[in-house]
Amino acid sequence: MEDEKILEEKHRFLKSRLRKYRFVKFKNHSLKSSILEAVFSRGDRQLTQVLFHSWKNGARFESWGDLFDFRIWEKAFESKNIDYRLYLEALDRDAVLPWDHIDTGIKKSHLLQEVDKALKEERTLSCLENKCDLCQGCNLSPLLEREFQEQIEIPSAPYSLFGKKAQDIFRYRAIYSKRKNARFISHLDLSNIIQRTFRRANISVVHSEGFHPKMAISYLPALPLGMEGKAEIIEFKSQYLFEGDEFVSHVNKFLPAGVKFLSLKKFKTFKPRLNEEMKTLVYSVDLKSRAAKEALKAICKEKNISANDDYKKVEKIVDDFLADYKDGNIEKIFLDIKGKKLFLYLKHSPHKNIRSQEIVENILRIKNPVFVMAREKILFGSDEKLT
Repeated sequence: MEDEKILEEKHRFLKSRLRKYRFVKFKNHSLKSSILEAVFSRGDRQLTQVLFHSWKNGARFESWGDLFDFRIWEKAFESKNIDYRLYLEALDRDAVLPWDHIDTGIKKSHLLQEVDKALKEERTLSCLENKCDLCQGCNLSPLLEREFQEQIEIPSAPYSLFGKKAQDIFRYRAIYSKRKNARFISHLDLSNIIQRTFRRANISVVHSEGFHPKMAISYLPALPLGMEGKAEIIEFKSQYLFEGDEFVSHVNKFLPAGVKFLSLKKFKTFKPRLNEEMKTLVYSVDLKSRAAKEALKAICKEKNISANDDYKKVEKIVDDFLADYKDGNIEKIFLDIKGKKLFLYLKHSPHKNIRSQEIVENILRIKNPVFVMAREKILFGSDEKLT
């Protein structure tokens, strides 16, 4: 590899010559990054010590230019008494290389011939033009052309599906909770967990059509990471008939800790979709939490609220907030003195995402209040009736 200064000069030369061509974009790689890539592409097992030392000292996401720090790597090389520049020098033709023991099917002599031809700017004919048998790639053609006459029998499913198969397709709505440490499971991961659980429990679900079919499952608006869900809902269709209690008992055996199905209901297939039928999302804030108590104390001090009862202070703070709140997303805010919780009833819109944590943050001024919040339940526009 050439000296770094020479490479920089070549970059400058190319940029200056190409600047007049506006349709040409010159994109060069970081030289320090190129040096590191060259060292590891030509290096041996000694570099594992350097790699581990650099990682311990904070080397992460090296492909991102703003996070790449070559000084960390230089210190790692120095600490292991390794001169990385030796790996960048020209290699002797007869030198034993770290990867020589790997049998790729191509002889080293053939690769050296190709290097010599490249230096002489000579062209190597393709396999279509000249059969040389040096790389042995042509020997694959008889194998690829061979026809297999053996008949393959597709085995039947080694398991039986849960439930009773029917002629019709049924629509189900399942209620589950996501609590404790499970509140740190993201919406995407939770979706994957539920689908894996259904497969393990042998629950047959109608799939989407197309080249990449997936389980057709509808979910509620995603919970913020860290917020509990006490009555979350999924909706799916199946050609199998499930009994609610049996389904819940069976599926819960395959779920991780913190996620638990509570009930299952069967609905008419022409009922409005889950996202269209929802009317209100109910959230709660735990006023017993340390974060809530500290926030209330700070607000009361700032606004000179001197009520003796803590919950009268909360009512005063909520009234002040609602007096200035102009958006119509809030149906009502209810204070449960006995349970020491603040409930928010927020209108649901299929076309607008309401961030409940931002409303709580504006009321109580708790930074990132999701950890003291929970989604309690969903209210629908019509009564839920079993078919």
